[in-house]
Amino acid sequence: KVDCMYVDVSGTNKEHPHRGALGPNGKDRNYRLDETAAVTIARRNNSSVRSATTNALPSSEECLKRDGMYAMLTEKVQIDWTRYTHSHETVKLLCVIYSWRPNETIPTILETWGPKCDGLVVTSDDVTDPSMGTVQLLYDGESSYDNQFQKVRSTWAYIYDNYYKDNQYDWFSMAHDNTYWIIENLKSYLGSDEILTAQNGGIYLPTTTTTTNEQQQQQRRRQKQQQKEQQQQQQQRRQTPLFLGGRLAQNGNMSQMFNDGGAGYVLNRAALKRLVVDGLPHYFPTVRTQSAEIMISRIFAQLGIFPYDTRDSVGEERFHPFLPQQHYKYRIPNDDAKGKDWYYQYAVDLKTGLESCSVQSVSFHYAKRDAMKRIHALLYDNVENSSKNNSNNYRFNSGA
Repeated sequence: KVDCMYVDVSGTNKEHPHRGALGPNGKDRNYRLDETAAVTIARRNNSSVRSATTNALPSSEECLKRDGMYAMLTEKVQIDWTRYTHSHETVKLLCVIYSWRPNETIPTILETWGPKCDGLVVTSDDVTDPSMGTVQLLYDGESSYDNQFQKVRSTWAYIYDNYYKDNQYDWFSMAHDNTYWIIENLKSYLGSDEILTAQNGGIYLPTTTTTTNEQQQQQRRRQKQQQKEQQQQQQQRRQTPLFLGGRLAQNGNMSQMFNDGGAGYVLNRAALKRLVVDGLPHYFPTVRTQSAEIMISRIFAQLGIFPYDTRDSVGEERFHPFLPQQHYKYRIPNDDAKGKDWYYQYAVDLKTGLESCSVQSVSFHYAKRDAMKRIHALLYDNVENSSKNNSNNYRFNSGA
């Protein structure tokens, strides 16, 4: 286990990678972004999921087209509102995005899943704008796709330096600006007995019961308070580091597992501290590569921390490297084509069709503007005449 008390390491490693970020005036290298500003504004603007999304869709006809995305999001993936109601107040999540084109991508995120985060930080190369959650990050090397690893190194250092010490957040997610997060399912998973037990070194702390509704409500209130106290104690004491995401095996080598960056990955406080304090200063500090997720996984491996198996109870994946329709349509290639199919080679216990995605899925990659809005609309039943009815009455609030 790891002692989760904050340790200031920025002074001894000023250049690698604790370079800070610039304020709106482009001068203050010690600028700390208000990570709640963008989500607060977005919640105020987006009074409901329905009004925030439907008006911006290309058309209801296009949104309701009976294709692979529609099938996956209406026949399989669901939002577990019951579990989310229990976990959304007790699990505090800081969502981190690294972006090269925030003006193109972040407005859509703030119209969809972004306001559900407890805090949002978007590291940019050229703009600091609290209303969008963007901050101009300083990092080693040029601004290019082939230098993603250095940007991610400095991003995690910036997050640790500015948002770890006050114990406000339990979890820290990282993804591209074209990743769609289902925050309700992610928070439910992070607050589940499985993850709480794993984080506590295998010691089971029950959080659910099978009693009457009235008793359940009373117990939930007590459990929320107890869980808050337990989490505060754990934050100040010791945790087992957890590195959660969509596992892939590099070239099929199960001893070289990594969490896919496009699908996003999540760190608890212990993992973030080990990464920044013990990992980044000592392992691969000068490497420049686009394979940031592989390098982060290699650093964790050096520390004895490996990607956690995040599949559900029937072995279906929660974190997804592609869009819903791509997973729905994907089929195992013929023998002659297997050697040319990277996904077949990298995937772990590959499933296809509806079985490729968990009911409790938490992320999808390659979601550009219209795809992100369509995913959002189908998940939350925000399209006129939709047959799905998950959350007609859902509203954003301070805990959403």
